[in-house]
Amino acid sequence: MTKNVTVTDEHGNYIGVTYPKRAKGLIKNGRALFVDDCTIRLSAKTEPSDTYTQSEVNQMNYIYFNPRNWSFDQTQYSNNNGFGVNGHYTGRSANFAQPAHAERSFISDFDGGLVECLMFGDWDTPYVRALSNALSLTPDTDYQFVFWLNGGENDKSSEICKLQIAFGNDWENCYTYKLNRNYIKPLLHKDGWELYSIPFCTPEALDTVNAAGTNTTTVSVCLSFVAGNAPMAVKPAKDPEFYADWEDAPDEFSDRRPQRHNLVFADGWPSINQYGGNKYSTEALRRKEELKNSGNVAGHTMNVPQDLNIPPIPDIPPIPDIPPIPATSNTSTLSDDLAEHLDDIEMQRDDLSDRADDLNNRFKELLSRIENMTAQGILTGNTLDSVTARISAFQSELQCLENRVSELDNQVDGADLEIEMLGMSDNEGNAYLDSLEGMLDAEDGHADGMENSLDSLEEYLDSIEDAAEED
Repeated sequence: MTKNVTVTDEHGNYIGVTYPKRAKGLIKNGRALFVDDCTIRLSAKTEPSDTYTQSEVNQMNYIYFNPRNWSFDQTQYSNNNGFGVNGHYTGRSANFAQPAHAERSFISDFDGGLVECLMFGDWDTPYVRALSNALSLTPDTDYQFVFWLNGGENDKSSEICKLQIAFGNDWENCYTYKLNRNYIKPLLHKDGWELYSIPFCTPEALDTVNAAGTNTTTVSVCLSFVAGNAPMAVKPAKDPEFYADWEDAPDEFSDRRPQRHNLVFADGWPSINQYGGNKYSTEALRRKEELKNSGNVAGHTMNVPQDLNIPPIPDIPPIPDIPPIPATSNTSTLSDDLAEHLDDIEMQRDDLSDRADDLNNRFKELLSRIENMTAQGILTGNTLDSVTARISAFQSELQCLENRVSELDNQVDGADLEIEMLGMSDNEGNAYLDSLEGMLDAEDGHADGMENSLDSLEEYLDSIEDAAEED
């Protein structure tokens, strides 16, 4: 797509050129009018005449990712002297080194050519940072930072994947953008990559004098990507308008996988023979989909055979009780802000545990109902086999949820100690608590899906009973 639409101010003075889609957007939002097929005129706003045109032009400012303008910061790595493989503190000081899991590399792009990207982070390293060169930008101006992102998530929701933007190297007050778990929706999905256009506005700055004696007004801006406990890759992108005609192609199984596409796997996710692949590989999920479709007869009138010689439903192992929630940890040494944040997370953790308890009780009631229907001869033959398969699949999901609830109990209860032992600042502590909150959000979504599965199975049994009564 080419920039071929001329932009003028209210008085017809030339400003620049833009893309046709951007021009249509300005027209639609009432910010401009068509002069002819190839020219738009910006409308006056309530601001002074010497500033309104600048405000409109600023909306076209893009900052493009160039891996050659980025370097790698120190990496916090895992070993037995400081951190375990899950990134939690074990009692000694942190260890830092130059990143071993960070590099620039050429890879195949969408058009089959080569493009250079940054690839950094792994499953066991809790902190790797890529840092941009300082940019000199116009004060009080809107910008958009555009890039393609891949990876940055793991199957435990314990990762860090974020962009930070600092002004004047003030990282304590930087802007933070979480790029995992759909905190920020990407503009486009393509071959496992996600397109982002991150908006920010530079602050005001004081006039300075350069070596030539000329007054200059700029703001120093640095950007950084941070990855933790998950590999991540970033490559250049063009203006979002360039991709206007591209079809969005998200993962069809995104609601069932614990993490998004990652280049480290041949198919983007573990194969069926790798760890976790038996549940989350494309092959395994397609098999589950086929099984679900073959057994989904809800809403149809059925003639259920009354074959009393069909054996009863196979025994399903009892489901273990969810472990009790440990006592709340002492947060008295944390700042008020962190203590309040941790209290909110503990309440969310308790709610998740209650939901798991409710799912457990509903599942037991459903087993009892299936046993009664089998004894009455209502569930027989292929229908019984279909119900048994769905029950078995749900039991596996329930056990997975219970295990994650138990893990999150321990992580939430140890969060205050983690923050104190690592000497985290309030910003770092809140970022760590945000990651725990993201894990809880992910498991809440998992529980939502399981509730829907139980609803579907109960409706399925209702339809079978209705068909039996009609016969």
